[in-house]
Amino acid sequence: MKVVQPATLSKLAGDEKALRADQRHPGWALNAQFRSPDDKLIAHWSAQLRDGANYIVQELTLSSVGQPASVRSIMLLDLKVPDAQVMGKVAGSPVTAGNWFFGCEHPMAANRVVDGRVQCVAPRFREITATDGCTAAAAIGVAPAGQLRRGFLHYAERRRARPYRLFLNYNSWWDIANSDKQMTEAECLAVIECFGRELIENRRVGLDCFVFDDGWDDPQTLWQFHKGFPQGFAPLQQAAVRYRSAIGTWLSPWGGYGQFKAARINHGKQQGFELNSRGFSLAGPKYYQRFSNACLEMIRKYGVNYFKFDGIGSATGGDAWGVEDEAAPDVEALLRLTTELRAARPDIYLSITTGTWPSPYWLWYGDSVWRNGDDCGVLGRGSKRRQWITYRDATVRRMIVDRAPLYPLNSLMTVTVAYGQLGLLVKLGVDAKSSPDVEELAEEIRMGFGSGTQLAELYLTPQLMSSAAWDVLAECVNWARQNADVLVDVHWVGGDPAEGAVYGYAAWAPRKGFLILRNPSDSAGKLQIDLATAFELPPGAARVYQLKPLWHKDPASAKLPERLAADTPHVFQLAPFQIVALEATPVQ
Repeated sequence: MKVVQPATLSKLAGDEKALRADQRHPGWALNAQFRSPDDKLIAHWSAQLRDGANYIVQELTLSSVGQPASVRSIMLLDLKVPDAQVMGKVAGSPVTAGNWFFGCEHPMAANRVVDGRVQCVAPRFREITATDGCTAAAAIGVAPAGQLRRGFLHYAERRRARPYRLFLNYNSWWDIANSDKQMTEAECLAVIECFGRELIENRRVGLDCFVFDDGWDDPQTLWQFHKGFPQGFAPLQQAAVRYRSAIGTWLSPWGGYGQFKAARINHGKQQGFELNSRGFSLAGPKYYQRFSNACLEMIRKYGVNYFKFDGIGSATGGDAWGVEDEAAPDVEALLRLTTELRAARPDIYLSITTGTWPSPYWLWYGDSVWRNGDDCGVLGRGSKRRQWITYRDATVRRMIVDRAPLYPLNSLMTVTVAYGQLGLLVKLGVDAKSSPDVEELAEEIRMGFGSGTQLAELYLTPQLMSSAAWDVLAECVNWARQNADVLVDVHWVGGDPAEGAVYGYAAWAPRKGFLILRNPSDSAGKLQIDLATAFELPPGAARVYQLKPLWHKDPASAKLPERLAADTPHVFQLAPFQIVALEATPVQ
């Protein structure tokens, strides 16, 4: 590359109102401009370091001069680094070496180690023009000794599109809609009124939005309302606003599932929308425009603050590792769409589900990814609901923890609560009528919120919730919101639920920590815990903690220690299916 403008140093201003935390801090940037040897490309390069950052970001923007240029990939880093390894088994995993981390900030990035060299490569699937350039970024960061996960999390929380914050939502799937049933305006309004009365008014717990999943559109029109919604979402928005909430909805980039997908595809063919072997191709300019317009209309017309994007990339079985070549341009198009939607509504929550994999760099675009696996399943011992809890958490262990050690568990779609009345829940015996036990539902709710994920989804039929169940839900929501600064740190502890081992979640901040353990077996279980290891305590942290049970009226608390010291292992003995949830406050 030929130098056009030599490197210059400039100050970066901080914007206190920026949603992306990184941009709130001032800093410095080194900028330079280059031209390719054939004079077809202009490259703007910068390296940025902001206050409080444990990383430097290198950014490269390419634009063409004259004719469009075809660029398939951009290598942003190529460094000789001893003992480097890829930290993960999925596309877009970062590379680490000791306490250092490296990565191109893209979920389809090829971050790799080749002959002792760390190479971070960004993909590109469209031609580069003078008006449609390409920007790619990579970071080099460092964590304190023994704090790699937490140091990487600090970086990710600053760089992601929207920082961690609990997002509580009702979802209509398995309640008033299913694969063979569409919903109506009247059913949706009834849900809003029931939630508004029981949760928002009676228990003073706010709901971020009511999500109306698959079942609102007419598949013969492609993302337009069916006759059950004569005024679109307008009446629903008005009802939600009365309860200081909003509306969210579902759209599927590849067209959905089953009979409704077939109808959408058939209609789309007649309209000339682009297709591939998975369904609609979001990379196609005509379909992209229709899909983008549908999303933007939802924001502008109905105040939608949440999208569930269901079906992208290659995976159709719920276990994604990355994306195949055919579908890669569709994923790139979805990433482009997320930037358009955030420009229209910066605080929009984007849940990108089926087809995603746990690259942390998804969070630069969306807010959470799918845990993978089936929507709902049963595994192990106990009642159907307890088997469902085991299935959900075992899938998190197998598909996230084991495959992506640095992916933040605070940003997963896991299905927090499944207590509806339709579809797969009925088939599995996990529906509200077949499995009504309030204590077991409380276990599901507590483990769901104890997992620390910010996407708290309520797939439940509100009319079938008892007063006691509403109380448990309210307690867990309030706890999660009050302790967001701690739960952002959530990470896995213990064994594999699929093998009947005691497992759980831990989270720590200087003011307190949390330890949530569960025995998924019908036999007694145990787990040895050293708080220094479980909390990953940094140097200088408190070493002695006062313990108390999280949930009121916990009979197990009488058998638990009142105080534990770091570096002093304690064996927790758990009865069959017991949950132990503890708050650990440092002793001064």
